[in-house]
Amino acid sequence: ARKKAFQESCETYRNQIENEYEIRNSLPKLSRIDKEAFLSDGSFHQAVGRVLLVAEFFAMMPVKGVTGKHPSDLSFSWRNIRTCFSLLFIASSLPNFGLSLFKVLNNPINFNSIKPIIFRGSVLLVLKMALNLARPWPQLMMYWHPVEKDLPQYKTQLNKWNMGHTIPLVMLLGMMLS
Repeated sequence: ARKKAFQESCETYRNQIENEYEIRNSLPKLSRIDKEAFLSDGSFHQAVGRVLLVAEFFAMMPVKGVTGKHPSDLSFSWRNIRTCFSLLFIASSLPNFGLSLFKVLNNPINFNSIKPIIFRGSVLLVLKMALNLARPWPQLMMYWHPVEKDLPQYKTQLNKWNMGHTIPLVMLLGMMLS
């Protein structure tokens, strides 16, 4: 009776394993292209790509190819629509700054009247610095890529994922605090 009960439990276990195997094999498999789209290589370029994409929406860092897989996809051009948008935003911010300055200089100066000048001046400074950084950014990333490859690699996909999500979280925190 024990032998028969043992054989039945073994049969049940074998059937359970076979059913799990069939279910696992019946699930749609990701193609190699789809799988690589989800996997990160853990590079700084990929981790900062989404941050730079958000910066482009605010007329900063007009670099093409920030979400590409390799830094060789990056390029900067004065004739690019991103650069034109950034220059247009800077050009439209200058009269805004000038009008704020005019308003402050023609009224009594106190802390509340200076706040707009400080804010608009900071915005102009950040936009100018971002544009200055965008020009050498592709060369900087091409220089950094081999240096990064010589560093110890992440052991698991989770470690690569952590770096790729820590940088956007820091950016989000900075935007919320500002």
